Amino acid sequence: MAKYIIIVNEDLSAKEKDRITHYFQQHQANIWHWISNVWLIIDEQKTLERNQIRQDLMNLISAGPVLVFETNEPNLCSGFAPQTQAQWIMKNWVSEEIKF
Repeated sequence: MAKYIIIVNEDLSAKEKDRITHYFQQHQANIWHWISNVWLIIDEQKTLERNQIRQDLMNLISAGPVLVFETNEPNLCSGFAPQTQAQWIMKNWVSEEIKF
């Protein structure tokens, strides 16, 4: 089973946000990043570890806070978003029917 990772941060520059996105692209992760300071990450290869992500992000950005959450079965969520943004979540992040 894949690893599901949530990254949340505050007050980053556009360059720092790009560095975070690029970091996960380099690790061939499936990424949802439609909210400015939130990344939903699916690591199908199971190579990413939350403590290593934290350490790597500390080297990529100048300040925090940054939170790294990991879960094995992220099947419960609720929210609202435009269909283009919600599609990825409904397809990749949940294992039961939800309303978005």
